[in-house]
Amino acid sequence: MLSADPTCEARARTLQEFWDTYGLSRLARSYPETRARFFLETVFRGAPTPLVAGLEELVSALRRRTLEGDALIDAITELRSRLDVTADDDYFLARLSFPYLRPEDAAGFVHSDAGGRSQGDIVVTLEDHDGATFQVRHALSPKEVGRLHRLFVAAKLDVRFRAEHLYLIAVNDRGIIIGGIFYELEDEGRSVHLEKIVVAERLRKKGVADGLMKEFFNRVRASGATTVTTGFFRPEYFYGYGFKLEKRYAGLVKEL
Repeated sequence: MLSADPTCEARARTLQEFWDTYGLSRLARSYPETRARFFLETVFRGAPTPLVAGLEELVSALRRRTLEGDALIDAITELRSRLDVTADDDYFLARLSFPYLRPEDAAGFVHSDAGGRSQGDIVVTLEDHDGATFQVRHALSPKEVGRLHRLFVAAKLDVRFRAEHLYLIAVNDRGIIIGGIFYELEDEGRSVHLEKIVVAERLRKKGVADGLMKEFFNRVRASGATTVTTGFFRPEYFYGYGFKLEKRYAGLVKEL
């Protein structure tokens, strides 16, 4: 007998079973609005009118292919930032943005108006080998980018940040940046170039770098990228994540 009041996790598992059973991911290749429409007709059925209206706008934009990759994630983040949404709505909006999230994964939204510019992102909570939690998200302000740069400098890594770079950071429970990756989108987002990764010295070999790398792969895959390239800095480290040499790339490459 079905529960009259299932948990979010139970509903998410059921959604995933339907998604897989009916092969909706294949349908989504031709109809990019499929996942948003699927969520709108299931977990968001009966949601407040402003949220439903916002999601219907996203469906239309996806159908017209005017919203793709990171633009969809940005649109969902912006939508929920201007609405009064419940914790349950946030739970499913995160999974609409990032299909790779498992039902038990802890994820939410963060919003910042630093420097007069409104920015938001989805935050994923992970654990290191000691059971300490940390969060992974994009840097939301120039101040955070500067703190990440200082972390690279402390690690004696020569880096050059540019305007086109993006920054994925790991933040501990006290709000301190403990690691990060900076990267650049290429080929209109179909490929991503990973520049370098860093983790605070005291936290190396504790699983923070591994969490950062895996979340990075998940996010760029969700945004539509099919390959990740990187240079020859510490090649043995990147070989462990499936990078390899290919003649057509000036460095290492990983197929997503």
